[in-house]
Amino acid sequence: MRIHQLSASYEAIHDRILLRINTHEGQQLQLWFTQRLLRQLLPSLLRLEQQLALQSAAAANPQKTQNHSPEAQAMLADLKREEFLQRSDFATPYREPKPAQAEAALQTFLLTQVRLSMAAETQITVDFEEQLEQDAPQRQLQLQLTAEIYIGMVDLLKRSVLLAQWPGMLAELSLYTPSPDATGTDQDLHLW
Repeated sequence: MRIHQLSASYEAIHDRILLRINTHEGQQLQLWFTQRLLRQLLPSLLRLEQQLALQSAAAANPQKTQNHSPEAQAMLADLKREEFLQRSDFATPYREPKPAQAEAALQTFLLTQVRLSMAAETQITVDFEEQLEQDAPQRQLQLQLTAEIYIGMVDLLKRSVLLAQWPGMLAELSLYTPSPDATGTDQDLHLW
């Protein structure tokens, strides 16, 4: 499954964030993040985002990252993150799959657990899980994300948290400011 587009929106009625993923193969995934899950997940997302950005910078120039203080390494990671986001396309609207394909290709998950791991120096494995009842079967989805896609996804989730104004998470994002070239309405944010 190759990711074509990502879109995130805050759905006030459900008080959840919806992350939609459109693939090159015509599939659409809808991943619902509750406030509780995202509050627990956000520190790991941010830590892994910084680690991935720093490793991407180190791949380009190892000497530049290894000999610096943690503060300088954090600044290099921020520069790499901004470089990835500047190359991203936030202006192209999200395209729904064709109606004939949409029902067959749509998978919706109300996420109950997310696991993150480094698959390679510049790649992340994300395991999404849904278990709605104690004895119900668990559904799983695993995605391999490049550094650029992962950083873009985290950026969309950060923006959605700001729109949701969820208490307790705004402090985590106090230093975060969205990229100036990002477009979209207050309810719908797109990447690619």
